[in-house]
Amino acid sequence: MMYIKHVSYLSLIIGIILLPACGPRYHKRNLKVLTNKNSEYVSTKNGITARAHVLTPNQTKTLFDGRGAQLTKEPIKVVHLAFTNTTDIPLILLPDNIGLSLLSDKLIKELCYDKTVSYVGSYALKGLGVASVIAALTCAPLAFGVVPLGYYLAIAGGGISGAIVTSTPVVSYVQTSKKVVQSNNQMYSDITKKMLVESKLIASGTTQDCLLFVFDKLYRSKFAVTLVDQCSKDIQTFNIKL
Repeated sequence: MMYIKHVSYLSLIIGIILLPACGPRYHKRNLKVLTNKNSEYVSTKNGITARAHVLTPNQTKTLFDGRGAQLTKEPIKVVHLAFTNTTDIPLILLPDNIGLSLLSDKLIKELCYDKTVSYVGSYALKGLGVASVIAALTCAPLAFGVVPLGYYLAIAGGGISGAIVTSTPVVSYVQTSKKVVQSNNQMYSDITKKMLVESKLIASGTTQDCLLFVFDKLYRSKFAVTLVDQCSKDIQTFNIKL
């Protein structure tokens, strides 16, 4: 009876360890401040300073809390742009005024997207491993010739093991799916804030950063960026070379 108690306690402890806190978490990371030292391109014209830097695979991976690892598997260049406006005129940066074919935020989201199934699968494998251990423990008396206690324990262990294998994917799916949705939403919000998805205002006396995502085959190390004022009149064009 003490043996059965120990097995029951063991299964309870394992259940507590396995099932809670399933799923991913997303931690937002800020863009690194571009300076004259860490930028590959720096130019100042008429009170406006442009800086540019191509992110390394490690920088891309870290910036999106590990999700960027999916981006590094694709032939994609990630360019960090920063504009400092010391004029009295508010400036606007538009995606159409970038001389590159930019990828959409939806595509980047899909590449970085976390899927519930992958997490449930990992927890299912954990459940199977735990069930195997419990089955081995409960069948130990049979191996040492303890009968009929061995039979009862084997039946009990089989029931506990089966319950763990069956319930772990189900419970983890319910818990994990909620956290995956929450984490993906946080990631997507972060991506859209960092990417040049729509117009960005560069107010007087401020610096505005953004990321450009471009397929390698469409990327050019030389491209033009034109800033406009609120009346859509050209203010300054930078011919960036990276």
